[in-house]
Amino acid sequence: MDADELRFFLAGASGEVKIVPNPTDWLGELEWGETYRQIHVMSKVLPCFNGFEEFWIDHQKDMQKIFDSE
Repeated sequence: MDADELRFFLAGASGEVKIVPNPTDWLGELEWGETYRQIHVMSKVLPCFNGFEEFWIDHQKDMQKIFDSE
């Protein structure tokens, strides 16, 4: 884990993020806002997550399976 990844892991996303419309039918608006903030900043700040925002949105039904799992 490099310094930027560690900083993100410890502090989370920071700064203003324009939240895109919720593409899910399983996350409420509050949950979507927090989820999107994390995936947006991860994909922009951490090179290892480049493209993750688009992947997550395109595969949000698969993400629901992970979300709903124990």
